Amino acid sequence: MPKKARQTNDGSRTSFTIRLPPQCGSWMYELAQETDKSLTDLVLGFLDDAHTWWGLSEELAADLRKDADRLNLSQRDYILYLLTERCAALREHGTGWEKDKLAVLLSKRR
Repeated sequence: MPKKARQTNDGSRTSFTIRLPPQCGSWMYELAQETDKSLTDLVLGFLDDAHTWWGLSEELAADLRKDADRLNLSQRDYILYLLTERCAALREHGTGWEKDKLAVLLSKRR
């Protein structure tokens, strides 16, 4: 049974502890060093990305949530599905074939 998260006195932060497999912890430490971030900032970035659907606009995020729901997939499984589809497209078209569309996609991020 998970322990209850602790909040600071002002309620602005929640504190909790997790155990990670060694390879995951090592990867996180390396990534934190590579990006010159603290582990806290790194984890907060991961959580914010998942929470906000990687910074997409509310409209786009809602479309993806709706699609995931209709496919009966969790967010994690849906992202895996999307990445698998992209890999299939890469094998068909080669890398970077949609480079011109990238600017449009990034402009729709919040």
